[in-house]
Amino acid sequence: MSPSKSDIDLVPWDSRSEAHVLRLRQQRLTCGWGVEGVETSRSQLPGTQRLFLWLVLKPSHRDYAALLHTHRRRFPREEEPLADTARLTFPRRRSEPFVPIGHVALDVAPPGSAPCDRVGASNFFVSPALRGRELARQAVETTTALASRYARFLVAEVPVRDMERYERFGDGRPKFSLVDWYSSLGFRLTGGENRLVSEIDSEGRAWSVELVAMELDLRGHERFTEKSLL
Repeated sequence: MSPSKSDIDLVPWDSRSEAHVLRLRQQRLTCGWGVEGVETSRSQLPGTQRLFLWLVLKPSHRDYAALLHTHRRRFPREEEPLADTARLTFPRRRSEPFVPIGHVALDVAPPGSAPCDRVGASNFFVSPALRGRELARQAVETTTALASRYARFLVAEVPVRDMERYERFGDGRPKFSLVDWYSSLGFRLTGGENRLVSEIDSEGRAWSVELVAMELDLRGHERFTEKSLL
């Protein structure tokens, strides 16, 4: 599916908005980890160019109302819509409020820095209430189309073995590995050494997570083009 036919829009996160910050914290709590990174990103955004993006279901989706109802019913604290108030606007500012069903972050080169051929993707999250409907795949494709504006390669660090944590905070044991899932989207292993990181979950428990780097050639993948966002 091309991003132009995707059911997912991207709306920039507004680090100045208390409503946006609270919603991102709520979603990171649901995810189970990375909550502390919200305030860090809020204070570092102007210099580091970490772009948090909301994943928003397009109103044209045939099950739009039903899917939003499903999400809100499971997460009632996320019922109130947000306004598109971020300084960054692409491809256009939304005049109507929106209810984000997830988020993702892109790490791009700050203005004035040397050109970089890689952009990083992290913090990818889709509402557990809406999984299994191909929305996660569409979200990645739409995000990748945007990333092609900044670099040739999109790089993501993917957990190799994370079953227990998914059972605790996700929606059950995954039916397939995340590495296999990213591979199905065209990502390939970079060949670098795996990285072991320590993360603190929303309950204060420490986890050792093994990450493997994967990348997608944005120019060599016909599904992802900048035109699809314009």
